Order: sequence, then C-alpha cells, then structure tokens
Amino acid sequence: MGQSQVADQPYTKGVYFLDTEFEEVIDGGRLVTEFISIGLTSLDTDDKGIPLTRFYGVSNEFNEAGMEREWIKQNVLAKLPPMEERQSLMQIREALLEQLPPMDELEIWADHPYDFIMLRLLFGGHMKMFEALAYEGIGYTSMHDMSELVRLENVDFPRHKPAPALHHIAIHDSAAARLTYLEAKRAMPPHLKAVLL
Repeated sequence: MGQSQVADQPYTKGVYFLDTEFEEVIDGGRLVTEFISIGLTSLDTDDKGIPLTRFYGVSNEFNEAGMEREWIKQNVLAKLPPMEERQSLMQIREALLEQLPPMDELEIWADHPYDFIMLRLLFGGHMKMFEALAYEGIGYTSMHDMSELVRLENVDFPRHKPAPALHHIAIHDSAAARLTYLEAKRAMPPHLKAVLL
C-alpha cells in the first residue's frame, strides 16, 4: 500500500534563477573572494504572475571598506541596502533553504558559472551544499549556465537586463534571467526544448 502511494506521487521539479555579487580582494597577500549578495527567483508564479520565490540576501560579513575598485563601488556597493538590512552568511543560507520546498529535482540557471561557485561558498563547500539540500528533501540538483540558451544558433529571442539603476542588484538580475529563459522557451523548436528545458 505504502509503496503504491509513493509510486503514484508525481515527479516534482523546481526551476530557479540565481545571481550573486562578489569581489576578489587582496587580504594579507592572498586573493580572497568576498561574497556580497545573492538573488533567487522561481520560474513558477502565483495567479497574478508574480514569481512564488523572490529571495534577496545581502551579507554583513564582507569587508566593504577594502573594496577599492571604482566599478564595484559604483555598480554594486552603491546599490546595496543599509547595514541593518543585511545578514550573516548563516542567516542567508538558512533563509535561502526556507525558500525551497521538498522536490525530486532542483534546476538552477545562472548567467555565469561563478555564480554557482559563490552558491557553494555560501554553504561552505560543494558537499556541504548538497548535504543541506538533501536534508531539506531535495533529491537531484542540476546547474545550468544561461549561455546554453543565449548561444543557440538560429534561435532568436530577447535577452533581458534590468534597468541601469537595478542592474547588478542580485534579485533583479535573477528576475531578468527568468525572463530571458521564458523568451528562449517560446522561441525554441520542440527538439531543442526536449534537450535543454
């Protein structure tokens, strides 16, 4: 009886879009990657078309004063929320996990492979990340670079970017990746959808 019920349960899959902001700094003669922020947006929406998950976490642990590049100051740091709205990496990690319901498969898309490195860094490493996801009832996890879609030949679709004032704010960049994915899905012929989506 129990085995039949398990067999009858539908396969569950969640598709999410990830963006992170980070900076590499010299600390004591070593190159250190500092985690700044993370944004996660779900493909699934409510009845009003709003993504069910729109998670934004900003760290209070990185050395903001030590980030000297003008680009990072103007494009990332200047757009961050005040310190009282930021969290520790542990708080961000726990809050992120709360956004993910149990599922058979978690599929994550990101604009750059380094976003996945930062996601692993948030969890303290590759194995710790997968252990934490498994503990939350998530089976298989796959990670996909958005370039798999935007480099397709003979498939033309808009590439979405946030407005300049919102660009490089992780939650808005992850939402833009979601829109690009949907445009690609609409434009893609069935045989490619079967392979890539």
